Amino acid sequence: MHPDLCAPVSTLSYEGKLRSQESASAARRLDGMEPGVHTVFVDHQGNATQSPEESREVVNRVTKLLGSGWTDPKRVRGHPSARRVRHSGGGAVQRARSG
Repeated sequence: MHPDLCAPVSTLSYEGKLRSQESASAARRLDGMEPGVHTVFVDHQGNATQSPEESREVVNRVTKLLGSGWTDPKRVRGHPSARRVRHSGGGAVQRARSG
């Protein structure tokens, strides 16, 4: 987990005891998205146990990120465990061996 995401999750849910393995995660990045927790305000009333408005917002935000570049230095081309993610036209995700 990236340190900028791990820190607030640790504070909120783990009494500050959760730590990131920064050597493995700090260099990871998704183009167009800063790591961390992002607050998004969604207008709705009620919805105590479910929120179609919030669900739509999550889907909209994820859809905008599909196809964005993902950098993970631990998954370099040619490494036996390296994989790249391709998005097919129908929105399905296919995993392919690289190398």
